[in-house]
Amino acid sequence: MGYTRVVSLVDGIAGINTVQVGNLVGPSTVLTAVSQVSPIKVYFPISEQEYLRMADGGGPGSVDFITHASRIPLQLTLADGSTYPHPGKIIFADRQVNEQTGTIQIVGEFPNSRNLLRRDNTRAFIRQPAAS
Repeated sequence: MGYTRVVSLVDGIAGINTVQVGNLVGPSTVLTAVSQVSPIKVYFPISEQEYLRMADGGGPGSVDFITHASRIPLQLTLADGSTYPHPGKIIFADRQVNEQTGTIQIVGEFPNSRNLLRRDNTRAFIRQPAAS
């Protein structure tokens, strides 16, 4: 492979390779999977009631959930129970309620410049504003 250059279309972390030195590969051969980790996406459900409460915004003239969801801060709890120091933001809400669970899938995004976060080792929460 001294005459070959392998590049990824995305910045991220490469997984375990799927081929070994000496294997015959072609243009469509998958060598490994690359996961984007900065920023990292976190998927979590919220109840339909919580979604409606946030979408309502508490009164007339308020903004809807989808339009201004990126302003709702997210908090990330790491696998060891500590809180990730950088807040995240909502970037997507699914279009339908899961009939089995009564929840709506939310996608959050967190900065991850040190590549500390990995998929499936975190839990995201919507940070509730302090009561006044």
